[in-house]
Amino acid sequence: MRQQQVPADAYTYNSLLLACKDARAVLRLLKEMKSEGLKPNVYCYTTAMKTCNRSNSSKHCLQLMADMKQDGVRPSGSTFNIALVACRQKGRWQKALQLFAEMARQRITPDHLHYTSLMLLLGKAGRREELLSVVATLQAALEHTITATTSTGTSSSAATG
Repeated sequence: MRQQQVPADAYTYNSLLLACKDARAVLRLLKEMKSEGLKPNVYCYTTAMKTCNRSNSSKHCLQLMADMKQDGVRPSGSTFNIALVACRQKGRWQKALQLFAEMARQRITPDHLHYTSLMLLLGKAGRREELLSVVATLQAALEHTITATTSTGTSSSAATG
């Protein structure tokens, strides 16, 4: 692309990041991207973080999460899940709880993957009280969803019937 003087953009770099197999390669590409004056977007960071996890480089994954926030890029639910998996790989339950709290501050609703990662980590770390708190939060969220679904179903069938 450079030889043909075709300008690269975040989407081009994300495609290149998808092809990377190890943490060093994605870190090198992100550095190159920034040196070209391009700002990595949420997809670039998330892809790079996923590759770091797959290549057993949880430390780099969590560093990329910090870099992302420093660069003003808002993480997605997927980004948080990848960071939670990195925490689980390294037994970093306190960091996982911080990430969970940050999700709430950013109004990102945790899904079953987020809860599963956090509960597995807390269980493995022997953090019974924290685990029970997360289970209670999950139970309340499920009850709210069931109530909302039931009342929505009732009102919609009353409106149509």
